[in-house]
Amino acid sequence: MNIPLNIDWQQILLHLFNLIILIVGLYLLLYKPVRDFMEKRAAEYAKMDTETRGKLAEAETLEAERREQISSLQKELDERRQSEMKRISAEAAAKSKEAEDTASRIISEAQETAERERQRILDGAQDEIAQLVVDATDRMLSTSDAFDEFLDAAERSA
Repeated sequence: MNIPLNIDWQQILLHLFNLIILIVGLYLLLYKPVRDFMEKRAAEYAKMDTETRGKLAEAETLEAERREQISSLQKELDERRQSEMKRISAEAAAKSKEAEDTASRIISEAQETAERERQRILDGAQDEIAQLVVDATDRMLSTSDAFDEFLDAAERSA
C-alpha cells in the first residue's frame, strides 16, 4: 500500500485512539467532577436563596405584625391619655369649684364676722356715748347746782 505523502494510517489511528482516551480521561477526571461540584454548589446556593427568601418573608410579616402592634399600642396609649386628660380636667374643675365654694364661704363668714364686730363696736360706742351723755348731764346738773348755790349766795349778799 502506497499512500501519498507518507501517511501512516496506523499512526493516525493510534493518535486518534490516544485522543479519545485523553478526552474520556479528562471527561471522567476533570469535567464530570467539576460539573457535579458546580451543580451541587448551584443547588446549595439555590437552597440558601430559598431559605433566605423565606426568612426575609417571615421577617417582613413579623415587622408588619410589630408595626400593627405598635400602632394599636399607640392608639391605646392615645385613648388612655385622652381619658386621663378628661379625668384630670374633671378633677381640676371639681377642685376649682370646691375652692371657689370654700372661698365664697370664707368671704361670707368674714363679712358676717365683720358685720358682728361693727355692730358690737357700734353698740359699744352707743353705750359710751350714752355714758358720756349721762356724765355730761350729771356734770351739768352738778354745775347748775353749784351755779344755783352761787346765785343764791350772790342774792343773799346783795
